[in-house]
Amino acid sequence: MDEESRMSAPSLTPRTATPLRRRSPLPGAVLAGLLLAAVPAAEAHFAWLEVVDTEGGQVHVEVVFGHHPPGDRRLPADRVVGVEIIAPDGRRSAAVASDGGWRGELTGAGSHVVTARQQPSYWTRTVEGGRAASRREYPDALSCRVSDNIMKTIVMTRADDSLAAAVTQPVGHPLEIIPETDPTTLSAGDSLTLRVLFDGQPWQGRLRATWAGYPSAHDDDYPVHLDTGADGRTVLALSRGGTWLIHANTQAAHPEPEVCDRQAWNAALSFTLR
Repeated sequence: MDEESRMSAPSLTPRTATPLRRRSPLPGAVLAGLLLAAVPAAEAHFAWLEVVDTEGGQVHVEVVFGHHPPGDRRLPADRVVGVEIIAPDGRRSAAVASDGGWRGELTGAGSHVVTARQQPSYWTRTVEGGRAASRREYPDALSCRVSDNIMKTIVMTRADDSLAAAVTQPVGHPLEIIPETDPTTLSAGDSLTLRVLFDGQPWQGRLRATWAGYPSAHDDDYPVHLDTGADGRTVLALSRGGTWLIHANTQAAHPEPEVCDRQAWNAALSFTLR
């Protein structure tokens, strides 16, 4: 176990012991350490959106953290930005922090997209240990990485394949997983074509996917790994019903080496089959 994991592990609660509505937020410094590390990026924790309920014409979501759904912990509101609801006609409205999560209006039939982004988090390794800071604070650091966690979830108010434009179009995230069919209209046994963009261009890399309840042997145990082609596309076989989580990760040299060495992007897409 690396230094960061040793620092962070005592704060984690097993998923089976933490009801969805009763997660507690992680302290900021511990959270930054969990989300960023010297471990390979594909093995790091990341954040995604989980739907709590869709009652009264609203959606209540939480930004959660871990490896597999349901998330281990909830991210505190001050670590999250840009929580929006995109209606089937493309109109956007801001969600409001509420009950440890976020609430927003669902307008009309069809599927809505909820988007969120975590505040960029730095993790720097020094001779004294890990620090949630950049090279500006620790210019002699051994290494530095900053992570940008971006997430979407899809919420259906009433099935209507003709109202899937918000789902199948990019929302403008730097790294984004885009379904080419509204997955909330699909069932177990169907296939879903996914397109991945990085800076608006097709991204060629590896996706991993899992479903709620998958009996993982360890945190990085995912049942599905998919490689995208030169066009950024791949096909996911939806072998199970319920909630799915899809994750993409990429990284590059930081454009300002005096600030940090590497920057990483994690994109998460979650949805529930009908």
